[in-house]
Formats: sequence, C-alpha cells, structure tokens
Amino acid sequence: LEISGKSYDENVMDLFKKVGMKNSYTGNLFEGENFASAYLGDEKNFEKIANMPKRLGNKEIGVAAGGILSTIDDLHLWNNTLYSGKIIQPETLKKFLNKSAERQHPIFGKMGYGYGIMMNIEKPVTYFHSGYIKGSPSLNIYYPETKTSVIILSNIANEEKGKSTTFKPHREIKKICDILEIN
Repeated sequence: LEISGKSYDENVMDLFKKVGMKNSYTGNLFEGENFASAYLGDEKNFEKIANMPKRLGNKEIGVAAGGILSTIDDLHLWNNTLYSGKIIQPETLKKFLNKSAERQHPIFGKMGYGYGIMMNIEKPVTYFHSGYIKGSPSLNIYYPETKTSVIILSNIANEEKGKSTTFKPHREIKKICDILEIN
C-alpha cells in the first residue's frame, strides 16, 4: 500500500494478472457465482459457513491468511511462475527457499521453514504451504525437480476433532506424493 498507493486487493489482482491467473480473486473482489461453499462438521452432520466468500475479506481473518479464492489451474500457474523466479528476483527467491529454521509442525511433523514457505528436510526437495480458513483446509505442494504441483482444496472441516484430523487426507496425500517423487 505504501509503495504503490493501491489497496491490498488491487495489488493482489495486479499480481494475478501479471502471472496470468484468470480465476483467482480476493474475498472482497469476487463477484462470481461459481464458488464451493465451506462447511463445518462431517459428511453426515454439517453446517454451511455464512457469508462466504465475502467473509474472506474481513479484517478479523487477517491478511496473513490471504483471503484468496483460486483454482487448481491458477495455483499451478502461480507455482511455476514463482519457482522459476518470474515473480520475485532470483536473489530474493533463494532467500525465500533457503531453510532458515526447523520446527515440529503439529500436522506435517519435522520440517524446514524458509521465508514464508515450508520444506522437507529430507528428500525429495519439496516446497509447500498449508492454509486454513473456517471450513476450507488447503495444501499447495511443489516439487521443483519435476515441476510438479499437488494442490488440495477442501471445503469441509470437522473442527471438533481438531486440525490434525482435518488435515489427515492432506498429510497422507503428501506422504504418497513424496514417495512417488523419490522413485
């Protein structure tokens, strides 16, 4: 905002346009009708989250959460553009992808952390980031050696059972993909 004089939403949309992402929006700017509603509960007993997707633009959710609506195709395009150094300068990308810390993540276990991106400590080389907005767990995984994206967008979460249960399918898919990537 201070640099461009534009709002967060305008800056994000400018970036999406630069990348070629035609089906991605912030919660404040989305005006379409093709949106998968978010739900809390399980497959037998669930309730729809009110005010979606506009709720994503609320300040109480926070900019760090992003409040982004996107598609698998657009996120794959984002991954290829980001990791090829076309969004941020190559020197900045190196810092972004350089492990600066290790931590025990409550869902994904021991992992490395760069400037805003998670990574495997062991093989295969993998960059990933999870996201959660009420009823919408997500995981974006990128394998740079094969330029493979694995993107999981969900629209139901059982918060009573906790995030570990909510992210179990994401965690298991990542384990399988890591094995496939090694072989």
